[in-house]
Amino acid sequence: MGVALTGLAAGVTAFQLSTRGFPRPLETGGRYPVAGCDIRLPSGEGSFRARVLWPSAGDHSAEGELPYMGAGDDGQAQADSLAGLVRLPSILTAHLAQASSGIRLNAPVLPGPWPVLCYSHGYGGNAQMGTLVLREIASYGTIIIAVEHTDGSASRTVRADGSVQRFGDRPVGGRATGLALRAAELAAAADAVRESSLLPPGVASACDLRRLFLGGHSYGAPTALLALNAAPAGTYAGALLHDPALVMMNADEQTAPPCPVLVLLSDEYTASSDYLRPPAVAITSAASEGSALYHLIGSAHGNYVDAPIWAARVVMRSLARLGIPASGAGEQVQTLRAIGTTAAAFLNGIDVGAASFAAGEPLLETLVLRPRTASAVR
Repeated sequence: MGVALTGLAAGVTAFQLSTRGFPRPLETGGRYPVAGCDIRLPSGEGSFRARVLWPSAGDHSAEGELPYMGAGDDGQAQADSLAGLVRLPSILTAHLAQASSGIRLNAPVLPGPWPVLCYSHGYGGNAQMGTLVLREIASYGTIIIAVEHTDGSASRTVRADGSVQRFGDRPVGGRATGLALRAAELAAAADAVRESSLLPPGVASACDLRRLFLGGHSYGAPTALLALNAAPAGTYAGALLHDPALVMMNADEQTAPPCPVLVLLSDEYTASSDYLRPPAVAITSAASEGSALYHLIGSAHGNYVDAPIWAARVVMRSLARLGIPASGAGEQVQTLRAIGTTAAAFLNGIDVGAASFAAGEPLLETLVLRPRTASAVR
Protein backbone atom coordinates (compact mmCIF):
# COMPACT_ATOMS: atom_id res chain seq x y z
CA MET A 1 0.00 0.00 0.00
CA GLY A 2 2.80 2.41 0.88
CA VAL A 3 4.53 1.80 -2.45
CA ALA A 4 1.25 2.36 -4.30
CA LEU A 5 0.58 5.62 -2.49
CA THR A 6 4.12 6.77 -3.13
CA GLY A 7 3.70 5.99 -6.83
CA LEU A 8 0.38 7.83 -6.95
CA ALA A 9 1.89 10.86 -5.25
CA ALA A 10 4.77 10.83 -7.73
CA GLY A 11 2.31 10.62 -10.62
CA VAL A 12 0.27 13.54 -9.30
CA THR A 13 3.43 15.61 -8.85
CA ALA A 14 4.58 14.78 -12.39
CA PHE A 15 1.20 15.82 -13.79
CA GLN A 16 1.23 19.08 -11.85
CA LEU A 17 4.64 19.85 -13.33
CA SER A 18 3.35 19.03 -16.83
CA THR A 19 0.55 21.58 -16.46
CA ARG A 20 2.75 24.42 -15.24
CA GLY A 21 2.24 27.37 -17.55
CA PHE A 22 -0.62 25.69 -19.46
CA PRO A 23 -2.67 26.49 -21.33
CA ARG A 24 -0.53 29.07 -23.05
CA PRO A 25 -2.61 31.29 -25.34
CA LEU A 26 -0.93 30.78 -28.70
CA GLU A 27 -0.40 33.73 -30.97
CA THR A 28 -3.49 34.02 -33.12
CA GLY A 29 -3.36 33.69 -36.88
CA GLY A 30 -5.72 36.58 -37.57
CA ARG A 31 -4.80 40.24 -37.67
CA TYR A 32 -7.11 41.47 -34.91
CA PRO A 33 -6.64 41.41 -31.13
CA VAL A 34 -9.62 39.80 -29.40
CA ALA A 35 -11.66 41.22 -26.54
CA GLY A 36 -14.63 39.75 -24.71
CA CYS A 37 -16.76 39.34 -21.62
CA ASP A 38 -19.26 37.00 -20.00
CA ILE A 39 -22.96 37.91 -20.01
CA ARG A 40 -26.38 36.43 -19.32
CA LEU A 41 -29.06 36.31 -22.03
CA PRO A 42 -32.83 35.69 -21.77
CA SER A 43 -34.48 32.64 -23.29
CA GLY A 44 -38.17 31.92 -22.81
CA GLU A 45 -38.94 32.14 -19.12
CA GLY A 46 -35.32 31.63 -18.11
CA SER A 47 -31.82 32.77 -19.04
CA PHE A 48 -28.38 31.34 -19.73
CA ARG A 49 -24.75 32.37 -19.54
CA ALA A 50 -22.74 33.20 -22.65
CA ARG A 51 -19.22 34.25 -23.51
CA VAL A 52 -18.95 37.01 -26.14
CA LEU A 53 -15.75 37.60 -28.15
CA TRP A 54 -15.10 40.35 -30.69
CA PRO A 55 -12.32 41.94 -32.78
CA SER A 56 -10.75 44.87 -31.02
CA ALA A 57 -8.14 47.47 -31.80
CA GLY A 58 -5.78 49.89 -30.13
CA ASP A 59 -3.61 49.64 -27.04
CA HIS A 60 -5.02 47.04 -24.66
CA SER A 61 -2.32 47.42 -22.05
CA ALA A 62 -4.68 49.23 -19.68
CA GLU A 63 -7.40 46.60 -19.92
CA GLY A 64 -7.78 43.61 -17.64
CA GLU A 65 -7.99 40.06 -18.96
CA LEU A 66 -11.09 37.92 -19.33
CA PRO A 67 -10.62 35.01 -16.86
CA TYR A 68 -10.19 31.82 -18.86
CA MET A 69 -12.66 29.72 -16.85
CA GLY A 70 -14.52 32.58 -15.20
CA ALA A 71 -13.89 34.76 -12.20
CA GLY A 72 -13.02 33.63 -8.67
CA ASP A 73 -14.70 30.61 -7.10
CA ASP A 74 -16.97 30.19 -10.11
CA GLY A 75 -13.97 29.80 -12.40
CA GLN A 76 -12.42 27.22 -10.10
CA ALA A 77 -15.67 25.26 -9.96
CA GLN A 78 -15.92 25.37 -13.77
CA ALA A 79 -12.40 24.00 -14.09
CA ASP A 80 -13.00 21.25 -11.54
CA SER A 81 -16.23 20.18 -13.27
CA LEU A 82 -14.40 19.20 -16.45
CA ALA A 83 -12.38 16.45 -14.76
CA GLY A 84 -15.49 14.97 -13.15
CA LEU A 85 -17.01 14.29 -16.57
CA VAL A 86 -14.44 11.59 -17.28
CA ARG A 87 -14.30 10.39 -13.65
CA LEU A 88 -10.81 11.74 -13.06
CA PRO A 89 -9.64 13.75 -10.05
CA SER A 90 -10.17 17.51 -10.24
CA ILE A 91 -6.42 18.04 -9.89
CA LEU A 92 -6.21 17.28 -13.62
CA THR A 93 -8.09 20.46 -14.56
CA ALA A 94 -7.83 22.63 -11.42
CA HIS A 95 -4.97 24.63 -12.95
CA LEU A 96 -7.29 25.94 -15.68
CA ALA A 97 -8.85 28.37 -13.19
CA GLN A 98 -5.57 30.33 -13.15
CA ALA A 99 -4.91 30.09 -16.89
CA SER A 100 -4.56 33.06 -19.20
CA SER A 101 -7.11 33.60 -21.95
CA GLY A 102 -5.17 36.21 -23.93
CA ILE A 103 -8.48 38.10 -24.28
CA ARG A 104 -8.89 41.71 -23.18
CA LEU A 105 -11.86 42.26 -20.89
CA ASN A 106 -14.40 44.70 -22.38
CA ALA A 107 -11.89 46.42 -24.68
CA PRO A 108 -13.59 48.55 -27.37
CA VAL A 109 -15.10 46.84 -30.40
CA LEU A 110 -13.43 47.46 -33.74
CA PRO A 111 -16.14 48.91 -36.00
CA GLY A 112 -17.57 46.32 -38.37
CA PRO A 113 -19.71 45.07 -39.79
CA TRP A 114 -18.46 41.61 -38.77
CA PRO A 115 -20.00 38.19 -39.34
CA VAL A 116 -21.53 36.67 -36.21
CA LEU A 117 -21.22 33.07 -35.04
CA CYS A 118 -23.52 31.78 -32.27
CA TYR A 119 -21.84 28.61 -31.04
CA SER A 120 -23.11 25.64 -29.01
CA HIS A 121 -20.86 23.50 -26.81
CA GLY A 122 -20.77 19.71 -26.77
CA TYR A 123 -22.23 17.21 -24.31
CA GLY A 124 -20.47 17.89 -21.01
CA GLY A 125 -18.85 21.08 -22.27
CA ASN A 126 -19.34 24.69 -21.26
CA ALA A 127 -18.94 28.19 -22.68
CA GLN A 128 -15.31 28.44 -21.58
CA MET A 129 -13.55 25.21 -22.61
CA GLY A 130 -13.26 26.23 -26.27
CA THR A 131 -12.25 29.82 -25.58
CA LEU A 132 -8.87 29.69 -27.33
CA VAL A 133 -10.27 27.96 -30.43
CA LEU A 134 -13.03 30.56 -30.67
CA ARG A 135 -10.47 33.31 -30.00
CA GLU A 136 -8.57 32.06 -33.03
CA ILE A 137 -11.69 32.33 -35.19
CA ALA A 138 -12.52 35.77 -33.78
CA SER A 139 -9.03 37.06 -34.60
CA TYR A 140 -9.84 36.87 -38.32
CA GLY A 141 -12.77 39.25 -37.83
CA THR A 142 -15.81 37.55 -36.30
CA ILE A 143 -18.08 38.27 -33.35
CA ILE A 144 -18.78 35.07 -31.41
CA ILE A 145 -21.43 34.25 -28.82
CA ALA A 146 -20.64 30.97 -27.07
CA VAL A 147 -23.72 29.66 -25.28
CA GLU A 148 -23.70 27.72 -22.00
CA HIS A 149 -26.77 25.50 -22.02
CA THR A 150 -29.16 24.86 -19.13
CA ASP A 151 -30.53 21.44 -20.11
CA GLY A 152 -28.07 19.56 -17.90
CA SER A 153 -25.60 18.93 -20.72
CA ALA A 154 -23.10 21.53 -19.50
CA SER A 155 -20.32 20.36 -17.19
CA ARG A 156 -21.67 22.97 -14.81
CA THR A 157 -23.58 26.22 -15.08
CA VAL A 158 -25.30 28.74 -12.84
CA ARG A 159 -29.01 29.49 -13.10
CA ALA A 160 -30.50 32.98 -12.96
CA ASP A 161 -31.35 32.51 -9.27
CA GLY A 162 -27.72 31.72 -8.48
CA SER A 163 -28.21 28.00 -7.97
CA VAL A 164 -25.76 25.59 -9.59
CA GLN A 165 -26.86 23.14 -12.26
CA ARG A 166 -24.54 20.19 -12.66
CA PHE A 167 -24.03 17.81 -15.55
CA GLY A 168 -26.86 15.30 -15.81
CA ASP A 169 -29.47 17.49 -14.11
CA ARG A 170 -31.84 17.15 -17.07
CA PRO A 171 -35.29 18.64 -17.58
CA VAL A 172 -38.42 16.50 -17.53
CA GLY A 173 -38.68 14.72 -20.87
CA GLY A 174 -35.07 13.60 -21.14
CA ARG A 175 -32.64 14.25 -23.97
CA ALA A 176 -35.23 15.17 -26.63
CA THR A 177 -36.60 17.93 -24.41
CA GLY A 178 -33.07 18.99 -23.56
CA LEU A 179 -32.04 19.25 -27.20
CA ALA A 180 -35.07 21.42 -27.93
CA LEU A 181 -34.11 23.67 -25.01
CA ARG A 182 -30.54 23.90 -26.30
CA ALA A 183 -31.78 24.87 -29.78
CA ALA A 184 -34.04 27.55 -28.28
CA GLU A 185 -31.11 28.98 -26.31
CA LEU A 186 -28.90 29.07 -29.40
CA ALA A 187 -31.65 30.86 -31.33
CA ALA A 188 -32.03 33.27 -28.39
CA ALA A 189 -28.34 34.13 -28.70
CA ALA A 190 -28.96 35.00 -32.34
CA ASP A 191 -32.00 37.07 -31.34
CA ALA A 192 -29.76 39.03 -28.96
CA VAL A 193 -27.73 40.22 -31.95
CA ARG A 194 -30.84 42.07 -33.13
CA GLU A 195 -31.47 43.60 -29.69
CA SER A 196 -28.59 45.94 -28.95
CA SER A 197 -29.39 46.33 -25.26
CA LEU A 198 -28.62 42.64 -24.59
CA LEU A 199 -25.02 42.72 -25.80
CA PRO A 200 -21.98 44.62 -24.49
CA PRO A 201 -21.72 48.28 -25.60
CA GLY A 202 -20.89 48.65 -29.28
CA VAL A 203 -21.08 44.95 -30.12
CA ALA A 204 -24.56 44.83 -31.66
CA SER A 205 -23.85 47.79 -33.96
CA ALA A 206 -20.73 46.00 -35.24
CA CYS A 207 -22.69 42.86 -36.20
CA ASP A 208 -23.59 42.11 -39.81
CA LEU A 209 -27.11 40.66 -39.64
CA ARG A 210 -26.75 39.35 -43.19
CA ARG A 211 -23.90 37.14 -42.00
CA LEU A 212 -25.45 35.50 -38.96
CA PHE A 213 -24.29 31.89 -38.51
CA LEU A 214 -25.03 29.08 -36.08
CA GLY A 215 -22.48 26.45 -35.17
CA GLY A 216 -21.40 23.91 -32.65
CA HIS A 217 -19.03 21.17 -31.58
CA SER A 218 -20.17 17.56 -31.12
CA TYR A 219 -23.65 17.72 -29.48
CA GLY A 220 -23.63 21.39 -30.39
CA ALA A 221 -24.05 20.42 -34.04
CA PRO A 222 -27.49 18.79 -33.65
CA THR A 223 -28.38 21.78 -31.49
CA ALA A 224 -27.51 24.11 -34.36
CA LEU A 225 -29.33 21.97 -36.94
CA LEU A 226 -32.51 21.91 -34.88
CA ALA A 227 -32.42 25.71 -34.52
CA LEU A 228 -31.62 26.24 -38.20
CA ASN A 229 -34.46 24.03 -39.41
CA ALA A 230 -36.95 25.71 -37.06
CA ALA A 231 -36.23 29.14 -38.55
CA PRO A 232 -37.57 30.56 -41.84
CA ALA A 233 -35.27 30.22 -44.83
CA GLY A 234 -32.93 33.18 -45.05
CA THR A 235 -32.71 33.72 -41.28
CA TYR A 236 -29.17 32.39 -41.12
CA ALA A 237 -26.28 32.59 -43.57
CA GLY A 238 -24.86 29.17 -42.75
CA ALA A 239 -23.79 26.52 -40.24
CA LEU A 240 -20.28 25.74 -38.96
CA LEU A 241 -20.16 22.21 -37.52
CA HIS A 242 -17.14 20.66 -35.81
CA ASP A 243 -17.17 16.87 -35.30
CA PRO A 244 -20.99 16.81 -35.41
CA ALA A 245 -22.50 14.11 -33.15
CA LEU A 246 -25.61 13.87 -35.33
CA VAL A 247 -26.35 10.39 -33.99
CA MET A 248 -27.47 12.14 -30.79
CA MET A 249 -30.59 13.48 -32.53
CA ASN A 250 -33.52 11.55 -33.99
CA ALA A 251 -33.06 10.29 -37.54
CA ASP A 252 -36.04 12.32 -38.78
CA GLU A 253 -34.37 15.48 -37.43
CA GLN A 254 -31.15 14.88 -39.37
CA THR A 255 -32.24 17.23 -42.14
CA ALA A 256 -30.03 19.56 -44.12
CA PRO A 257 -30.70 23.21 -43.20
CA PRO A 258 -31.79 25.80 -45.79
CA CYS A 259 -28.29 27.31 -45.95
CA PRO A 260 -24.67 26.32 -46.67
CA VAL A 261 -22.80 24.19 -44.13
CA LEU A 262 -19.10 23.70 -43.44
CA VAL A 263 -18.27 20.51 -41.57
CA LEU A 264 -14.87 19.48 -40.20
CA LEU A 265 -14.28 15.92 -38.99
CA SER A 266 -11.51 14.63 -36.73
CA ASP A 267 -9.49 11.50 -37.45
CA GLU A 268 -11.77 9.32 -35.30
CA TYR A 269 -15.02 10.69 -36.75
CA THR A 270 -13.69 10.22 -40.28
CA ALA A 271 -12.64 6.65 -39.50
CA SER A 272 -16.12 5.85 -38.15
CA SER A 273 -17.44 5.04 -41.62
CA ASP A 274 -20.48 3.12 -40.37
CA TYR A 275 -21.64 5.36 -37.52
CA LEU A 276 -20.41 8.94 -37.00
CA ARG A 277 -19.40 9.91 -40.54
CA PRO A 278 -22.50 8.88 -42.60
CA PRO A 279 -24.92 11.45 -41.10
CA ALA A 280 -22.39 14.23 -41.75
CA VAL A 281 -22.02 13.05 -45.35
CA ALA A 282 -25.80 12.98 -45.80
CA ILE A 283 -26.36 16.44 -44.33
CA THR A 284 -23.60 18.05 -46.39
CA SER A 285 -24.63 16.31 -49.61
CA ALA A 286 -28.18 17.68 -49.25
CA ALA A 287 -27.18 21.15 -48.08
CA SER A 288 -27.21 24.34 -50.11
CA GLU A 289 -24.52 25.13 -52.65
CA GLY A 290 -21.35 26.45 -51.09
CA SER A 291 -21.20 23.57 -48.59
CA ALA A 292 -18.34 21.19 -47.82
CA LEU A 293 -17.33 18.31 -45.57
CA TYR A 294 -13.63 17.94 -44.83
CA HIS A 295 -11.46 15.64 -42.78
CA LEU A 296 -9.03 17.80 -40.80
CA ILE A 297 -6.03 15.50 -40.89
CA GLY A 298 -4.32 15.02 -37.53
CA SER A 299 -7.17 16.43 -35.45
CA ALA A 300 -8.95 14.70 -32.57
CA HIS A 301 -12.32 15.48 -31.03
CA GLY A 302 -10.56 17.57 -28.39
CA ASN A 303 -8.88 19.82 -30.95
CA TYR A 304 -12.18 21.66 -31.47
CA VAL A 305 -11.98 22.78 -27.84
CA ASP A 306 -8.80 23.75 -26.00
CA ALA A 307 -7.92 20.31 -24.60
CA PRO A 308 -4.64 19.84 -26.54
CA ILE A 309 -3.00 22.77 -24.74
CA TRP A 310 -4.26 22.11 -21.22
CA ALA A 311 -1.00 20.32 -20.40
CA ALA A 312 2.23 19.25 -22.08
CA ARG A 313 1.65 17.55 -25.44
CA VAL A 314 2.96 14.17 -24.32
CA VAL A 315 0.39 14.14 -21.51
CA MET A 316 -2.60 15.12 -23.62
CA ARG A 317 -1.67 12.69 -26.38
CA SER A 318 -1.32 9.86 -23.84
CA LEU A 319 -4.95 10.30 -22.75
CA ALA A 320 -5.98 8.59 -25.99
CA ARG A 321 -4.89 5.33 -24.37
CA LEU A 322 -7.64 5.91 -21.79
CA GLY A 323 -10.20 6.48 -24.53
CA ILE A 324 -10.11 10.26 -24.19
CA PRO A 325 -9.46 11.88 -27.63
CA ALA A 326 -7.99 15.05 -26.15
CA SER A 327 -5.35 15.81 -28.77
CA GLY A 328 -4.71 14.67 -32.31
CA ALA A 329 -1.49 13.54 -33.92
CA GLY A 330 -1.11 16.77 -35.87
CA GLU A 331 0.99 19.73 -34.79
CA GLN A 332 -1.18 21.81 -32.46
CA VAL A 333 -0.59 25.25 -33.97
CA GLN A 334 -1.14 24.03 -37.53
CA THR A 335 -4.38 22.32 -36.53
CA LEU A 336 -5.61 25.43 -34.73
CA ARG A 337 -4.73 27.59 -37.73
CA ALA A 338 -6.65 25.28 -40.06
CA ILE A 339 -9.74 25.51 -37.84
CA GLY A 340 -9.44 29.30 -37.82
CA THR A 341 -8.76 29.87 -41.51
CA THR A 342 -11.48 27.50 -42.75
CA ALA A 343 -14.02 29.13 -40.44
CA ALA A 344 -12.93 32.63 -41.48
CA ALA A 345 -13.25 31.78 -45.16
CA PHE A 346 -16.71 30.33 -44.72
CA LEU A 347 -17.98 33.15 -42.51
CA ASN A 348 -16.73 35.72 -45.00
CA GLY A 349 -18.51 34.21 -47.98
CA ILE A 350 -15.75 32.24 -49.70
CA ASP A 351 -17.00 29.15 -51.54
CA VAL A 352 -15.59 26.37 -49.36
CA GLY A 353 -17.32 23.87 -51.67
CA ALA A 354 -15.04 24.76 -54.57
CA ALA A 355 -12.34 22.22 -55.37
CA SER A 356 -9.75 25.00 -55.35
CA PHE A 357 -10.42 25.80 -51.68
CA ALA A 358 -8.99 22.56 -50.25
CA ALA A 359 -6.03 22.84 -52.59
CA GLY A 360 -4.80 25.73 -50.47
CA GLU A 361 -5.31 23.88 -47.16
CA PRO A 362 -2.83 20.96 -46.88
CA LEU A 363 -4.53 19.50 -43.78
CA LEU A 364 -7.93 19.16 -45.48
CA GLU A 365 -9.03 15.89 -47.05
CA THR A 366 -12.12 16.38 -49.18
CA LEU A 367 -15.11 14.16 -48.35
CA VAL A 368 -18.06 16.10 -49.84
CA LEU A 369 -18.15 19.22 -52.00
CA ARG A 370 -21.22 21.29 -52.95
CA PRO A 371 -19.71 24.13 -55.04
CA ARG A 372 -21.73 27.14 -56.00
CA THR A 373 -23.00 27.42 -59.54
CA ALA A 374 -22.91 30.62 -61.49
CA SER A 375 -26.57 31.25 -60.62
CA ALA A 376 -26.21 30.59 -56.90
CA VAL A 377 -26.95 33.56 -54.67
CA ARG A 378 -25.35 33.73 -51.21
